Amino acid sequence: MQLYRAMRGLVPVSLVAGVALACFASRIISRQPDEDEAGRRIRYSGGLLGRRAAPGELALTHLPVGRVMPFSPKRRPDRAGEDVQVNDPRLDHFYDFSASASGQLPFFCAIQSEASLAVSGPRVVVTYNSTAGVTYALDATGKVVTTAALIVGFSASADGGRTFRSGFLPPLPGQIETYFDNAVDVDRDGRFYAGYLAVSGPSSWGVAVSRSDDGGLTWSTPVLAASEGGIDKCWLAVGPDPAYPGQDVVYVTWTKTSSRTSPELRIARSVDGGATFSSPRGVLSSGTWSTPYVDRLTGRLYVAYGIPYSHVGLVASDDGGTTFTPLSPGVANAPNPALVPAVSPGHAGDCGWGTLGVLHAGLDVRPQGSSTPRWTRSWWIGSQPFVAAHGDLVAFAWSASSSSEYEDPASRSRVFVIVSRDRGLTFSQPRLVHDESAADPQHVEPSVAIDPDTRDVHVSYVVQHADETLDTELATFRESDGYASFRTTRLSSVSSTIPPTNVSLPSGTTESYDVVGACYSLGHYMHLRAADGLAYAAWNDARNTVTHPVNPKDPLSGQTHSQPDVFFRAVRP
Repeated sequence: MQLYRAMRGLVPVSLVAGVALACFASRIISRQPDEDEAGRRIRYSGGLLGRRAAPGELALTHLPVGRVMPFSPKRRPDRAGEDVQVNDPRLDHFYDFSASASGQLPFFCAIQSEASLAVSGPRVVVTYNSTAGVTYALDATGKVVTTAALIVGFSASADGGRTFRSGFLPPLPGQIETYFDNAVDVDRDGRFYAGYLAVSGPSSWGVAVSRSDDGGLTWSTPVLAASEGGIDKCWLAVGPDPAYPGQDVVYVTWTKTSSRTSPELRIARSVDGGATFSSPRGVLSSGTWSTPYVDRLTGRLYVAYGIPYSHVGLVASDDGGTTFTPLSPGVANAPNPALVPAVSPGHAGDCGWGTLGVLHAGLDVRPQGSSTPRWTRSWWIGSQPFVAAHGDLVAFAWSASSSSEYEDPASRSRVFVIVSRDRGLTFSQPRLVHDESAADPQHVEPSVAIDPDTRDVHVSYVVQHADETLDTELATFRESDGYASFRTTRLSSVSSTIPPTNVSLPSGTTESYDVVGACYSLGHYMHLRAADGLAYAAWNDARNTVTHPVNPKDPLSGQTHSQPDVFFRAVRP
């Protein structure tokens, strides 16, 4: 599903005669952005070099930059244990084409979301979706064209997450687009692997895998790990090959969608450090939202997955992903012992291009005669489950509506975890990872991690309070009491609010203030790791703000509102 504004009537630059494409190097190196004398961001669209465009200039011989928007400065931690912004805000930008023949609304490129995380000693790498990698220009006719859409960003730290350097993961050779759904992991030699969707040809995309041998500072030209019709929702995991324990395997999973069949869960693997991948094979004939995890002790591969809007489940492989066995969580009253009932969270919300399950804030601004609520501040919620394992210990976490009806307007959202101490043969009954109260009605988008040193089970999640603000929290379960109780740690130091990603237009439809699709806000997942008594969390957070330029065509003209970034914290619960 293509979510950025180029797909809404704008033209990719590759289709416009006379406009040169940027040549992307085989290794994308993180660097500080060029700045003008005032320290404001200056971008050369698509990476082309030329003179700097003046603010508001509509130059045609050089790809223009709109008026540059100042963004909130990066917040650095004052001491170990505080949260820190991961993505560099100086890469955020917008284009003001209001004076051009196209008369377009401002093009904000400033949303970061869907963080994935890997840790190796002091090195921390976070990947995430980022519209800051989308650039635009005007062609000779005044039409806005897309010059690049590097939507997968990365940030790398060599000091345990106190400071980061940021950049964008490279596209497949000959292409200008990377495309959401990123995941990162690291092998035992400290090599990081990133998997993500990327355009692979005309009207097609696949799963790309890139590798970094220097702690995430530079990334190789990606390999096309899978290319088949209908690829969506990919994830990546790395760990020992059960047949050759000294060798690590890189696994990628994804959903293959079709208008004629249920979404199919697929997998491919690499045994040569991501240089080549096996042919795709099926994991499940019906499944999506997959998250694989490799047990670093045994090489056993676990894959958590969802059945759209209704259930979650878990399978395991002891032969390197060739065959899979369903695990039976044994949830009381479940109609199928291999599945956990889990109605996807969220309330029914009109997002212009469809009705989605959303969290929301502010007033219902639905058009007259509409039966579906429409909130300007809407967040389309994901329901991706996560699994972690260490030897005999397995933990599986998911979110679910309190209602048996999807998009029930009266529903709350809850996060659960089940724990096994016999490699998934039996599990505890589901346990809430948070208290339930009227003050905190919504809990969504969990991730789970097991600390191999302490055997603590950690679950992170986002909570929406009754006042509609958001925070990220961590629940820690300990083996000493059989994982029966938990301790809560607040990860976010500042509460945030849902940004206006569902703005009503005079045409009757809606659009985000950013270049992504309506209701795409803080993304569909965040990520958690644990080791040495520490929990490492990367999450999506909208504490920072952005102000719109004055533009009579912009419904948000002159307004200031929240905008999403990615934050990190290492904490000892």
